[in-house]
Amino acid sequence: MSNVSNAPPMSSKPFKDVLKRAEQALPPLLKEAPVPSFHLPNKTPFLFLKRQAEDFIVVELPMDERFRQQFLSFFEELKKAQLHFNANDSYISLEAMKEIALKHVSFEDCVEDHVENCVEEDKEAVGDGREREKEKGTKRKDRKAKGYIWAVLLKRNWATTDAVKSLARRLGISRKRLSFAGTKDKRALTAQLISIRAEKGFVEIINELKLKDIELIPLVYMPRPIELGELAGNAFIVGGFSSCPSHVLTQSADKALENIPNYFGKQRFGNRLDTHIIGYFMAKGLFKEAVVWYLGKSISTEKESMQKIRAQFLELEGKDAFAYVLKAFPKWMCAERTLAAHLSQQPNDFVNAIRKLPRSLALMFPHALQSFIFNRALYMSLNQSLKETLSEEGKNSKGSEDNNNGNGGSSNVWGRDKGTLHCNTYIGGLSFPLEGKSETIRAWAKPFVKEGKAYTCKAVPGYEVEPTSIQKELMASMGLSSASFELKSMPELSSKGSYRLAFLPRDSLNLDVLNPLSNLSEDTTEGTCYVSFILPAGSYATVLLSSFARIEAD
Repeated sequence: MSNVSNAPPMSSKPFKDVLKRAEQALPPLLKEAPVPSFHLPNKTPFLFLKRQAEDFIVVELPMDERFRQQFLSFFEELKKAQLHFNANDSYISLEAMKEIALKHVSFEDCVEDHVENCVEEDKEAVGDGREREKEKGTKRKDRKAKGYIWAVLLKRNWATTDAVKSLARRLGISRKRLSFAGTKDKRALTAQLISIRAEKGFVEIINELKLKDIELIPLVYMPRPIELGELAGNAFIVGGFSSCPSHVLTQSADKALENIPNYFGKQRFGNRLDTHIIGYFMAKGLFKEAVVWYLGKSISTEKESMQKIRAQFLELEGKDAFAYVLKAFPKWMCAERTLAAHLSQQPNDFVNAIRKLPRSLALMFPHALQSFIFNRALYMSLNQSLKETLSEEGKNSKGSEDNNNGNGGSSNVWGRDKGTLHCNTYIGGLSFPLEGKSETIRAWAKPFVKEGKAYTCKAVPGYEVEPTSIQKELMASMGLSSASFELKSMPELSSKGSYRLAFLPRDSLNLDVLNPLSNLSEDTTEGTCYVSFILPAGSYATVLLSSFARIEAD
């Protein structure tokens, strides 16, 4: 924690002056939309996205091959059920989803090679599941020795983080004892794996658990938890194509799916689409500006009452401003209140205030800045002599014999070549950077691309990943470099960088149109269509759908 007595005095000016200076210092590039607009075909069916949770079904595909195959089978059964429910003018409910899962998700054959006794014998009754106080002398390794229950979490209209918090409260255990591979949409029906560190006896407690719009199916004890990022992709069933014959939808899909850029979606940039701006201030070491922006910056689409609260905060400064946040900001705005709680006591300690946030949330800001740079650079490369740029790099935008456009087919081949290939989490695919590698490496990789076993990538810049030439130019215009992502004041939030598919792999999307009225004549406009598809981990359904259905994805 910082030493308050040695901290410089607070400015006597209100925080609106801090915000004004921050806005004036903001590079023009960061005022651009974080997700570029699409130029789409003129005739595409209109999509009413997520009118209700049942219009958006998501099934996680775990990294482990044995588990993934089970979830793929579950997904195929959901597709069949969707046709049945649609034909009867109804929707898949959470209860129906659970019934299908119980019939088709069974992992008994997946655990025969795991340690049977990975869970300690329960030395005392579990009781109602309330976590017992640990004896002061208990060693850390003893507390970690217990096994993990892996379970399928089914939910409706719940964000994953909120669902996990509620589960922990109901089970009477710490939130830290639950983990998952990735977050899933709130306004949706979703299925994913979670793990719970627990004693024997917890399975019975879980089976008796009652929580609105949440179902939990325990599967097996495992010797380790599920890790964040441990997923291959997500499978989707999306509805809302009203009064559209399926043959029209299929034709539109074929036309719209040509070379879809694998942009980071709007969700990456928060409700106010500004998390990358906060990340920029952090990368520049301007932590005060980052916090004031987060607490005080409002947008026109925000509720009028919240706009007034933020405006009043900006009229104040120092402890008074942060005390006001604790008084006026709604209870559900936990992150804002966490910052204010620390700063109300130490009003100049902005770095440690950010440290009070959950690390996953604090990382969102530098990651959003990386995502913005990736999106903008990819957009620019597609608009600056696309054919010439791609042909120079062994890539053809029309997908000719050097089908290196990221749209190759799926495969069961996995592997690396001593670090020159970057293994992508997409099912069965390798990925490798498009730039920064020798001609020999690209020549070596070309057969894998032609066979649909590899996909080209672009850099997501960080302190260990070399940015592309366009990314370097963009970063320079903002006064940034690769070193900017190594935060000296907060090393735990530094970002190494990574590689990301440049385009969605079209032939591996497995896009299908689900409509029991598919044999209707071309003049028929009755019925509601659904589409199903599979995306690699980290790719956004709303990006695909915005290109698919000429919508501005939310």
